[in-house]
Amino acid sequence: MAKLNLGLLVLVLVVGNVAGCKPSIEADLSPNGRTAAITRDRGLLFRDTSGQASDRLVSLKGPESPVYSPDGKWVVVASGKKTYLVEESTGYLSLIPSISPPYAWKPDSSELCGTRANQAVVVHVASKEVCRTYALPENPEHAIWLGTQRDLAFTRGHRLHVVTNGKVQSLNVDGSITSIAQKEKSQTIVLTEMFVRSQPKSIPASDVRIEEVPMDLKDPPKQIWTALDKEALDIKDRFCITVASLVSPDGARVANVGFVDQSEPGLLKKFEALGGFDETITDAKLKKRLQALQKQMHFAAVMTCRELGPSVGPPVKLLKQKSDQLTDSFFWSKDSRKFGVFLGEKLVLLPIP
Repeated sequence: MAKLNLGLLVLVLVVGNVAGCKPSIEADLSPNGRTAAITRDRGLLFRDTSGQASDRLVSLKGPESPVYSPDGKWVVVASGKKTYLVEESTGYLSLIPSISPPYAWKPDSSELCGTRANQAVVVHVASKEVCRTYALPENPEHAIWLGTQRDLAFTRGHRLHVVTNGKVQSLNVDGSITSIAQKEKSQTIVLTEMFVRSQPKSIPASDVRIEEVPMDLKDPPKQIWTALDKEALDIKDRFCITVASLVSPDGARVANVGFVDQSEPGLLKKFEALGGFDETITDAKLKKRLQALQKQMHFAAVMTCRELGPSVGPPVKLLKQKSDQLTDSFFWSKDSRKFGVFLGEKLVLLPIP
């Protein structure tokens, strides 16, 4: 599961709620794909993805960042300053040492890693005790378990931190890292990076880059693919912007998420010409005029997927939907065969061809 900041669109467009994104929902899919664990204000909701069984709610205050264990038995979830393991079959709550997300499970589900004040903290699930810690240069945004032993990888911003044999090594990359995965049956890490290109008072743009890095960090990153917005989203003739890029858990695919302008032709350019992307405007009349134009703007959410092989495959369109139904949370299934998105309160699992 990866929570994405679609507020990036608001940040770079300076258009407030043009995209109209719904509030965040965080979710993760069970390894067998039959159940989704979904955050709600009142607790953690378990939903049968086939729709044949009723939802089950486990009461928790403000749950965050649910992540299923590889064996499907547990969901780790943060609740305030506490961390719980929720047994999927019964809803039973087990309090474990407090660790913050991002979370990463050992493949055999025996250990769980979280963070705490610039530390990676590994908890032994059976004993519910901390079994080891690693000092990190900073608190990470993403985490994965590498292989089946004790190796881990973390990212924050432009930086990758890899723990091998108890030692932490770091690498800086050019773009802002948005997701990370270990390439299946290899000693390689796959990164997705984004570059926001903006000029004062102008319509912004963003680039996507996919790179492979050896786990030992001895060789420099190898670029697999790079694309501008229109190529990443497979849009030909309208303004669009990519706001997220997510590599699949097996490192074999990438899903790109963005928005395409559906407004009346010329409206966005008019908005730009009047200073709509200028954060320093103070003139009340001009602000009112820009707000009126903003209300006429319409965007559609677009998602595409590509295979990452010796050569990058053609784009496959997963979704095109009015953006006012979209939340800012997306996730891959554990087997990399489905991509999950919420449209309003509805969970949609998009099959990957």
